[in-house]
Amino acid sequence: WIPGGEGSLYLRPFMIASEVFLGVKPSAEYIFSVIASPVGSYFKGGPAPVSIWVSENYTRAAIGGTGAVKCGGNYAAILRAQAEAIERGCDQVVFLDAVERRYIEELGGMNIFFAFDDGSLLTPPLGTILPGITRDSIIALAKDSGTRVREEPYTIQQWRADAASGKLKEAFACGTAAVISPIGKVCSASGDFQISGGVAGPVAMGLRKKLVDVQGELPSGILGPVVNDEFSDVDSIAPDDCVLHAAPMSHGSGMCYSFNKPKAVKKPKKVEVGVFDDWEE
Repeated sequence: WIPGGEGSLYLRPFMIASEVFLGVKPSAEYIFSVIASPVGSYFKGGPAPVSIWVSENYTRAAIGGTGAVKCGGNYAAILRAQAEAIERGCDQVVFLDAVERRYIEELGGMNIFFAFDDGSLLTPPLGTILPGITRDSIIALAKDSGTRVREEPYTIQQWRADAASGKLKEAFACGTAAVISPIGKVCSASGDFQISGGVAGPVAMGLRKKLVDVQGELPSGILGPVVNDEFSDVDSIAPDDCVLHAAPMSHGSGMCYSFNKPKAVKKPKKVEVGVFDDWEE
C-alpha cells in the first residue's frame, strides 16, 4: 500500500499531553505515537520548479522561541502566510527573520538552499529554523562530493541582486516529504524575479537523485560519522571496512552500517538505531 514512483512511507513520531488536568502547566503524562502513512509528492507537479511568496507581514519564529523544534504551534503560525501565498498564486511561503525582516529563514515546512556560480552552496544557519534531517543529508552529500557548503545569513535583497546578476544559479527547498524541490520564481510586494530562467537546475536535480538513491538502494561511496561514542578500540571506521554505506542521520538519530568482519571493531555497548546480533553479517 506504499505508492510507487515519487510515493513513500511517511513515519511521523508525535507526542501529546494526556494528563486529566485543566490549567497551564507542563503535563505529567504523555502519549507518544508514530504515524505510518503512505504519501505522494509534496507538490502535485513533483520535482518541477515551484513559486514562493515572501512573507513581509508574518514571521514564523523568533530567537528564544520554538522555531528550532517540531511543535504544532510552529505550523499554526505559518497558515495565514501560506494562505496569503496561495492567494498570490504561489505554491509556498518563505519567511524572513523576526527582528530585521530581511534575512531568509525557511519555507512554511521546508529548509532552503542556494547554489552559486562558484560551485558553493549556502543555507541559513540554525537557531530559529528546524535542523531538518533532509537539510543535514544534503549538506553531507554535497561535502562528500567536494562542494563547499556555507551556513550563513542571506538577505532577500542579496537573493534578488544575485539572481539578477547571475551569481545565484539555483535555489531549492528540501524536506522529508518535498525531498528537493527547485524554486523557479520568487514573488513579493516589491516585485517578482526568476531563478535560473524558472527551470530546474543541475545542482538541485543532481542532489535529489543522490538523496533518493541513498534512500532506496544505499549506494556505496557515501560515508558519514557514526553517531555513537561507545565503540571500543577505534575512533573511526575506514570506508573499506564497510559493505553498505548509509547517509548520515544527525541530531541523535544515529546511523546504520553493515560491516564486513572489521578487525578493529568490537560489539558496542550501545547502538542508537540498529542493534546487530552478529557483526560479521
